[in-house]
Amino acid sequence: MTFAFGHQFKKDKSKKQIFAVMPGAVATDLNGAKVGDSPFVKSPEETAQMISKFIFDDKNHNAQIINFDGTIYDNYEPGLRNKVIKDVAKNGLKRKFKK
Repeated sequence: MTFAFGHQFKKDKSKKQIFAVMPGAVATDLNGAKVGDSPFVKSPEETAQMISKFIFDDKNHNAQIINFDGTIYDNYEPGLRNKVIKDVAKNGLKRKFKK
């Protein structure tokens, strides 16, 4: 969805952006992890601050998946990513589904 919408926004010359952030391990009640369980487990507050930096950094992150360390994760299912980009370029987001 991130790639599809992002590339449709580019195609439409829209100023909208959609991107994803992979925050790494986050301590929550849902997963039972606690900050300090490992050096990689962050609190929800730390994670929110990290994500906020990407939202307000004045960079265009459209159609990107960003790692917690700021690197762009560009090999996430590369075959699928390339197929989505080509499909959106050719057909837009409109799809016809077989019954």
